[in-house]
Amino acid sequence: MANHDIPVEEIGQLVQQFGEVFAVLGDKVPALLRGVIDILYSPEAGRRIGQSAGAFYKELTEAGIPPDRALQLAEAYLAPLRMLNSMVPGGQQ
Repeated sequence: MANHDIPVEEIGQLVQQFGEVFAVLGDKVPALLRGVIDILYSPEAGRRIGQSAGAFYKELTEAGIPPDRALQLAEAYLAPLRMLNSMVPGGQQ
């Protein structure tokens, strides 16, 4: 393992810079996540998701897919949203 001498002052500056970056992230990331959650889980978003899933199911059954298989496919269509919901604090699984 090579020995790299880094001046103590430089280490101190790096630690301070990392602290500043993490402080900004600590302020900005929660607000960003709240904004995304508000968008995804608004009543309007719920209506659009429901309409989209219903239209998907309808298209499948009209194309001759058996209803039980169309339901499975519609559930798979919604799976990414369920996964996201389970990752959100207060979300349901």
